Amino acid sequence: MHKEMRVREGFLIYDDVSKGMRTSVTRVDKRHFPRMEAVVTATCEKDDLHAPDAYGYFHSCSKDLSATGARFVVGQGVNEGEHFRIALELPDSLSPLLIECEVVWVKPLEKLRSKLKEAVEVGVRFVKLDSPHDDEKLRDYLKSIQ
Repeated sequence: MHKEMRVREGFLIYDDVSKGMRTSVTRVDKRHFPRMEAVVTATCEKDDLHAPDAYGYFHSCSKDLSATGARFVVGQGVNEGEHFRIALELPDSLSPLLIECEVVWVKPLEKLRSKLKEAVEVGVRFVKLDSPHDDEKLRDYLKSIQ
């Protein structure tokens, strides 16, 4: 039995070459830093593109967190590619981490639809942390919850 491995569109595929059959498909995680399950509150500020002088504020909480991104549940619509700023409130920290984020993906949350019509789960990439000290605080927090 001879097997070959290849990556295609984010999936790891093992093929049994001798039989010409696909034997296994596994999702490939392209992240450089592991996501840790963490519930942390955040205050978010989103530029309203339709009204240039207005900002939208909303609150959220994380479902998981890494040094380079997070997954949040938000009660208002955001779209892939949008940028917003968050003030991430880590436990035992006197001041929040200020982070600019980019929305990488958006998924509806069916379980919350009855309570929050626009509830979605979003994956964000951290574009810029306000200071190197914030990056250090985030990494220290992640180490503490491993």
